[in-house]
Amino acid sequence: MALRPGRGKGKKKSSVNCWEFYHCPRDRQMVCPAYQQEAGRACWSIAGTLCGGESQEMNAKMIGNCEICDFFRQVKAGEM
Repeated sequence: MALRPGRGKGKKKSSVNCWEFYHCPRDRQMVCPAYQQEAGRACWSIAGTLCGGESQEMNAKMIGNCEICDFFRQVKAGEM
């Protein structure tokens, strides 16, 4: 799973959504459950998100992927 670490760094603290942080193409956004449910600030709570271009079912692997995600860590730390 390619999470593209480092993309999105340097942005001012704001309400950036995950698809903006990772510069997801519009076609991926349109089919991503996080985008469809307007949950771009809490994508880790949505099953089936398209992190790294792959569907992430809600399971231990997904949670593990979230814990190493730059976006997740910055939001949780209050940096964004």
